[in-house]
Amino acid sequence: MDIDHIRTGIAALTPSPAKASKRQLIALMIAEIDAALARGISLEQLKTYLDGQGFDLGLSTLRQYVADARKAGGKNRKARRAAGKPVAVPSPQAAPKAAPGTDSRKFVTVKDEDL
Repeated sequence: MDIDHIRTGIAALTPSPAKASKRQLIALMIAEIDAALARGISLEQLKTYLDGQGFDLGLSTLRQYVADARKAGGKNRKARRAAGKPVAVPSPQAAPKAAPGTDSRKFVTVKDEDL
């Protein structure tokens, strides 16, 4: 028995990846699932494909997992629809706001000629 060889082997061991649940796997793939649905792929087609990959989910379960993944990711229908719309950016000329806890009426403007 070579103890150094065993020590080296133990040091080289890596942890096994944690097994993810089907719900977690759907959450990880939600972007691809939403893209497929946007292309016109039905949820039934997705279910059939996922069943072939070993998921074996009922249609209502898949529907629930997809809804949960969207909710957890902060993606609802309104957010997905608005994703393609441009976002309004404030102009740099906008006056800066006073710092929290300050009242701009308490400050006095002093001109050079007043000094």
